[in-house]
Amino acid sequence: MDWLKLLLKQKGIRWECGLKEIEIAELEKLYNIEFSDDWKEIYSKMLPVGLGFYNWRDKSESNVAYIKEIMQQPYLDVLENYNEIQWNSDWGDMPNSDDEKFLKIKLLLKNAPKLIPIYGHRYLPAIKKAPVISVHNIDIIYYGENLIDYFFIEFGLKNWKNIDFNNINNINNINNINFWMDDLY
Repeated sequence: MDWLKLLLKQKGIRWECGLKEIEIAELEKLYNIEFSDDWKEIYSKMLPVGLGFYNWRDKSESNVAYIKEIMQQPYLDVLENYNEIQWNSDWGDMPNSDDEKFLKIKLLLKNAPKLIPIYGHRYLPAIKKAPVISVHNIDIIYYGENLIDYFFIEFGLKNWKNIDFNNINNINNINNINFWMDDLY
């Protein structure tokens, strides 16, 4: 992780010592999530904070509320813009009305993996192995094959266009990332 510490330092981002196992367990309980393997690996060695990162160690009422709000934002954005979403045949028959479409999308979201905020509007689905996705309203795109790949892309060591989408599909079993990886528009 020395390379990541150096990269963040070059970008003016500070970090703290990594989270202990007990801290991670407390966070998973507090936020009702399970962090991915690569999140645990990186964040147990170092905790990036500030400049777009979220301070997972800060358990103040205001910070917990803020992180919960950020975790909820993609769901709210999708529901607010549900009428712009093109129906995906994997979701079953197309609803007959806007109300039915809204309710079906709401159900799909309920069953979709939770999203862990990483940096700004970049998220990691809460499953064992997952790509990082960028979620802005209903604009949802891959932003890294995994968390390490994401850091390379976000901080200029790899071009976004060089993501190996075949690798994502083969290694990370993309079918298990319900809704977020479906073609929404």
